[in-house]
Order: sequence, then structure tokens, then C-alpha cells
Amino acid sequence: MALTPILLPLYDLSAETKRLILIIVAIHNLFSAFIQPFSGPLSSGLRAAGDVKFTMWASLFATVVCRTALSFLLAKWLGWGVIGIVLAMGLDWCIKAALDIARFRGGKWKNKKVI
Repeated sequence: MALTPILLPLYDLSAETKRLILIIVAIHNLFSAFIQPFSGPLSSGLRAAGDVKFTMWASLFATVVCRTALSFLLAKWLGWGVIGIVLAMGLDWCIKAALDIARFRGGKWKNKKVI
């Protein structure tokens, strides 16, 4: 994030594109720092414990259904453009993290067998 303003002048971009890049990088970094640690490693841990089907369906649901629907809602219908798509990606991670946390707390993953 700190290097983005330093690196942007190296490219021949319009002022609006540079502004959008700074916003996109900030949104991505915030979601990566605070949400991705729950949606990524927790999902991998559940898979390692043998709960593969749940993590697969949760990932498919969050990515295909939620991210696509939220991208259309935020980018197209609300007119936020590329910023809406990036927010949809972050919200996808939030939904996936919530599903994985609920599964972990529920304890059903403990009944799965690892070969």
C-alpha cells in the first residue's frame, strides 16, 4: 500500500485511473488483512480435517452466487463500477468466513474422517 503512490507515476495512466487504483488497493488490503485470514486458512484447516464437501460448497456458493450477485448489484445497479466489484470480492470473503466460522463452531467437522 505504501509503495503504490510511488509506483503509479511509472505508468502512463490518467488521473482518474490512478485514483481508482489507490482505492482498489486500499479496499483489497483491508479485506486481506482482516477477513482473508478467516476465509482462507480456516477453510484449509477444515479441509485438512476431512470436511472437504462443506468447504467446497461454501466456496462455490460464496464465489459464484454471492460474488456474482453482489458484483451486479454494486457495480451495475448502484453504479459503483470497478469499486463495486472489488467490494463484492471482499464481501464474498466475509460470507465465506462467516460460513467457515459457523461450521467450525458447530463442530460437525469433528465427525469427518481423514484417510
